[in-house]
Amino acid sequence: MNRRTAWVLLAIAVGGCRMGLCQPADGIGQAGGAAPPPLAYYVAIGGADTNPGTRELPFATLERARNVIRELKKEPGGLPSGGVTVLLGGGIHPRTSTFELRI
Repeated sequence: MNRRTAWVLLAIAVGGCRMGLCQPADGIGQAGGAAPPPLAYYVAIGGADTNPGTRELPFATLERARNVIRELKKEPGGLPSGGVTVLLGGGIHPRTSTFELRI
């Protein structure tokens, strides 16, 4: 895979819609202008779950991204007002079990 690997937005609500955090991508309809940018975590083949989940140092698994977001929800203030986005790097991400999201 080359360095220009496409990133695919993994559309998971992470409980944000239930908490009133769903917002249009372009900020239309938001009081005061554009919506704050979402917090983003990256998952890629060749990543490591000890990484911080940035574009340069992505997580290796969806489970790691899910667990980091769960911990974020427990912190004071919870999820950021712009929500959380998980971007999945191109390629085949083998699964050995079902990926579950629960509130």
